Amino acid sequence: MIRDPLGDFDPPTSLPGSVARSIFNDQRPKVQLPGDNRTISDFAGELGSYLRTRGLFRRERLVVTLNEKGDALRSVGEQELRTWAEKHVICYTAHQPSNNAHALIEIKKTMTNDVSRATLVSPQFVDALPPIEHVNDIPLPTLRKNGKITLLPQGYDPESQTYTLNPSPIPAQLLKTPREIIDELLAEFCFADGGRSKAVTVAAMLTLFARGILPPTALRPAFIYLANAPGAGKTLAADCAVVPVFGRAYRHNLPQKEEELEKVLLTAIMEAQPVLFFDNIKKHLSSPCLEGFLTSLHWQGRILSVSKTFSGKNGTTVFITGNGATVSPDMRRRSLFVELFSEAARAEDRKFRQPLDEAVLVARRGEILGALWTMVQAWDSAGRPRCSTPHNGLGAWCDTIAAIVEHAGFGCPTARAELHEGGDTEGDQIGKLIVALYRRFNSGTVEFEDIVKAAHEEGLFEYVICDGEFSIEMPQRGRFAKLLKRYDRMGFSTDRLRFLVQGVGHGRRFRIVKEDTNPGGTP
Repeated sequence: MIRDPLGDFDPPTSLPGSVARSIFNDQRPKVQLPGDNRTISDFAGELGSYLRTRGLFRRERLVVTLNEKGDALRSVGEQELRTWAEKHVICYTAHQPSNNAHALIEIKKTMTNDVSRATLVSPQFVDALPPIEHVNDIPLPTLRKNGKITLLPQGYDPESQTYTLNPSPIPAQLLKTPREIIDELLAEFCFADGGRSKAVTVAAMLTLFARGILPPTALRPAFIYLANAPGAGKTLAADCAVVPVFGRAYRHNLPQKEEELEKVLLTAIMEAQPVLFFDNIKKHLSSPCLEGFLTSLHWQGRILSVSKTFSGKNGTTVFITGNGATVSPDMRRRSLFVELFSEAARAEDRKFRQPLDEAVLVARRGEILGALWTMVQAWDSAGRPRCSTPHNGLGAWCDTIAAIVEHAGFGCPTARAELHEGGDTEGDQIGKLIVALYRRFNSGTVEFEDIVKAAHEEGLFEYVICDGEFSIEMPQRGRFAKLLKRYDRMGFSTDRLRFLVQGVGHGRRFRIVKEDTNPGGTP
């Protein structure tokens, strides 16, 4: 005997010429699956109208939802959509019995993989979902279209396209002034240069807390925390910015290869990660990929294992820590530096008056955020004064975040950094190398190997030249040759010397000429 497939269900509803609101007494809305006289676009549009308030969003053209930790976004796959939809609607097909032309039998059914896959890219479905740019753990300041600065509400805010998970921990009244709270928080950090590094530390805190009041076209600097020795507190100083705003700090190792770094950066954009925290780098940092990321309002890349690309707004701020780490000139001009100095030979021997760690930062979260919010309000009430020391490329950030820091009395974070350890040493080293070469060769032609030997003997560019035979490996040779090429025809005003690069490839030669003997700067 042939088994009737409808026997697996409760008695169906027979509907003459109409569709009822429920199937089998289920209160979920019904959505008819594609089929005869029912297109995928009709189904996708109707499904989107029901799911638009059910935790699904669109990030550009990608369907996303909150990740398991609730601190970023993740994409929704075709298999997940099949059962996600069934939590909120009933998918069904309509069957017309052959013996009754006026009756319809409705059968509950899960959408197929093909239908789910088509729905996820359907304009009717994607456009029905609310757009999202940011995920906040707690309400953060935002600049409204009417010019007012307010704290975001809990939940989804259409104007800022931000979803906020939890209520604000900011107390109704602070027991201390914002300056007292921040000074006490940072009291035991040994800033190498006093006020400037402390101002940058406060600027990093405000950059994450008040990112919503920055103009859409504002670029943010990377924040690089340097120290002379392990245990000086560079990671904890960065935590002071990250943990109060997000409740936790997730750290990454900096990928060694550019293609791996590209994947990390694209993932951050797709997931709307507000922070990328690369902790404890131990090398010279020169990454075209990362340097480009810091100056990009939008970022595009190929999605891993999928033959399509994703392009989204770049709202990620980069944090980096390292002991004596050096950076390229391009990285330096895109970054602000915090330098710490520890006098203790052994970090564990240092004594602290007050403990400070991630747990303490979480416990003091409301007080710290209250101080930052009061600083923003005070700057707003004062007419939003501008920063006294503009920074090329960071104009909007300077006139907002740096201006708030300065108005609160912490000094200007964009003041010139004179670092004792690490940072951008390339400019100083190339100047010393040019002087050494002129001392040895005057205005004569210099071979590449002569430059390598001189750099080694002068103790310069040790992150490239590190052996005693002066024959660096091929990747390092190419890297050093490109470095030298960047300074072609540049003058070094202190000694009135100009560096010249002649020829290409293996036939390339170098010369250093003195400006007063060759005013035109050409051989």
